[in-house]
Amino acid sequence: MLKLKTLTFQILSTLLLYFTVHNFVNAQVSHETILQKVDSICNDYGSPHYPGTAVLVVKDGEVLLNKGYGLANLEHEIPITPTTAFDLGSVSKMFTGYAISLLVERGKISLADDIRQYIPELPDYGNIITIDHLLHHTSGLQNTIKLLSLGGWSFDDEISTEQVLRLAYAQKKPNFLPGENYEYSNTGYLLLAELVHKVTGLSFREWTQTNIFEPLEMTQTMFVDDHATVIPNRAYSYFMNGLGGLGVSPNNSQVPGPGSLYSTTTDLAKWLQYVDNPGEKMKPVFDRMFQPGVLNNGKEIKVGFSVFVRDFKGTKWISHEGFWWSFASLLVHFPELHLSVVTLSNHAWMPYDIPREIASLYLPENNVNNKAQSAKPKIEVSEMVLDSYLGTYRLSPGFYLTVTRKENQLFSNITFDGAETFPMSAKSDSVFFIEDFRGKTITFLKDGSGQVNQVIYDEKPCPKVDNEPNPAPNLNDYLGNYFSNEIKTLYTVLVEDRQLKLNHLRIGPQNLNHVRGDDFLVERWEPRFPKGMEFLRDENGKVFAFSILNHRFVKVIEE
Repeated sequence: MLKLKTLTFQILSTLLLYFTVHNFVNAQVSHETILQKVDSICNDYGSPHYPGTAVLVVKDGEVLLNKGYGLANLEHEIPITPTTAFDLGSVSKMFTGYAISLLVERGKISLADDIRQYIPELPDYGNIITIDHLLHHTSGLQNTIKLLSLGGWSFDDEISTEQVLRLAYAQKKPNFLPGENYEYSNTGYLLLAELVHKVTGLSFREWTQTNIFEPLEMTQTMFVDDHATVIPNRAYSYFMNGLGGLGVSPNNSQVPGPGSLYSTTTDLAKWLQYVDNPGEKMKPVFDRMFQPGVLNNGKEIKVGFSVFVRDFKGTKWISHEGFWWSFASLLVHFPELHLSVVTLSNHAWMPYDIPREIASLYLPENNVNNKAQSAKPKIEVSEMVLDSYLGTYRLSPGFYLTVTRKENQLFSNITFDGAETFPMSAKSDSVFFIEDFRGKTITFLKDGSGQVNQVIYDEKPCPKVDNEPNPAPNLNDYLGNYFSNEIKTLYTVLVEDRQLKLNHLRIGPQNLNHVRGDDFLVERWEPRFPKGMEFLRDENGKVFAFSILNHRFVKVIEE
């Protein structure tokens, strides 16, 4: 994996040199010379024998770079090219959002419509879930992809739309009132794809083919609703198998809408040229897609139709990333710069900082916003204020943020990232940016007495926890069988060799490692298995259930 990381970093670092050269008229180094250097780096790091990356850059409607590095198929040594088809993972949602915006523009649906108007199979929860809620991830519906994992499915299994819809329809209640919070959920985009089917009478694959991909001449792009479909020039994805080699990640998913879209950098160039210049008639479709959502309390979230809308040095940044098995994709569009960057990989590592660096090269020196950003002095926050932020905050069951200080610098540590700490940069006296940890922003909030009592992380409030001792729990409190009626699944909590374990008939026993209070982390190699969980106690202090991903398993009373 280190070789793959080094290879991708070296390739993209050299691309940065190319973009710098391309950006200045008096450059002496030609395009061909730069590409030769990129090729040389690929050969030096053994890219002909490893999975790799396809890179696309589009500026002002012109394709500046569209090239593949590494292998699409190791067994047959087939190289990655601009026509290699990758599974885009959640980048697929951008196209699903476009499909819905197109139907709104054509007067077929309204964003304020109750989704049950079209999909009555979804239970009536007593509060209307609108199409807009689904688009902005504010419906509160539990994430069915994660419920599959909880239910004992392996991601090696065949996963179909029908299976996942049944999980969606079985949900007893949302995690919160629609519009109250933001919580990323594949379920919303599963239902949106089903909505297209219900409204048009065509399968989602057929409708998108006719109404999106064929008009744009994206001949190598398709939503896959049958995992046995032959996909020309398909890339296979690979992972480090723990034995010093690579293994193939099987891909049997067929759930178009939240994912299951295959495309190439050549086709994505056509899409991004269209996004950048859709014409006056289609401009409202994209304006609607890129408009940030608003919660019930009037707070704006930085999410459009499943695209993240952020500010980058005074200019708008629209992006989405995708992961499925060992496929990783990243699409970034800067509408004010008329610049787009795409990286598609068939291994699990993705460089998040590269598009920001590329974009920096295209910010003109006379750009007023950029000059203001550059001239803005570093924000100094007093040590007394910094000290008020120190402590531990509960992000979710099993996951905690610990904030420490060294001199006048705050650092963050999050339990799911191991022992690594990341510096925090002040954007104001209460808002801090963690650039090295997925570009996350932390906002510190105070209670009525002026004491810091919570942070905002991923658009959600997270409470500060006491710094009192965290004693080892009595493991016997947790023993027993726990059942979910929604997904018809039974887990057993047991102790083996003084280790608390969570056992499932199919998954097998997994270690439960104590974090704090009644919070534990599930120790499992599969990265998509939901790892954080908490045991729940009644008013008498007796454990009666556990919750994982906001999904409750109730303790079975033995007769």
